[in-house]
Amino acid sequence: MLAKNAPEFLEKLGQLFEENINSYTVEEQDNGPILLMSAPSTFEEGKEMGYSVQIEDGKNGFVLLQFLMMPFTEIPEEKLDEVGQAICYIDPTLSYGNFVLLREGKLVLYRQSAVMSDDLDTLTAAQYSVKSIFLMERTVFSQGEKLYGLINGQVTLDEIKAASAAQ
Repeated sequence: MLAKNAPEFLEKLGQLFEENINSYTVEEQDNGPILLMSAPSTFEEGKEMGYSVQIEDGKNGFVLLQFLMMPFTEIPEEKLDEVGQAICYIDPTLSYGNFVLLREGKLVLYRQSAVMSDDLDTLTAAQYSVKSIFLMERTVFSQGEKLYGLINGQVTLDEIKAASAAQ
């Protein structure tokens, strides 16, 4: 049911966030429909952060809900190795989701996913999705400060390592 109604569900989910984001759209992709949203960056004035929610039909009575945030783009080439190392220190301290460095695109993603029953009602799926995005934002805003500081030369890799070891 959720897989069958995924485009409509994602459209309604986008509408729930409409007041707090710049834009949203629902697109069809090979592995399922995806909600794409952009919102003002918490880290850099005048920049945006991307969000996505995708529903993939598992074909066995389950769906995969995938949530992504893209907090950092345009990472300087010389910072990519350090950012990758910093993610290795930060990720084990997280209880929810993980950061991913995409070197080719020079960006950092934060992702989380869940396997849900396809017969999940849309209200429950919406509540879960909103809570997931809220928790992701909380993690990105707190732990992302370290990555942002590293990217901009305000924090060292050793400081991130020490802070992560202390958690």
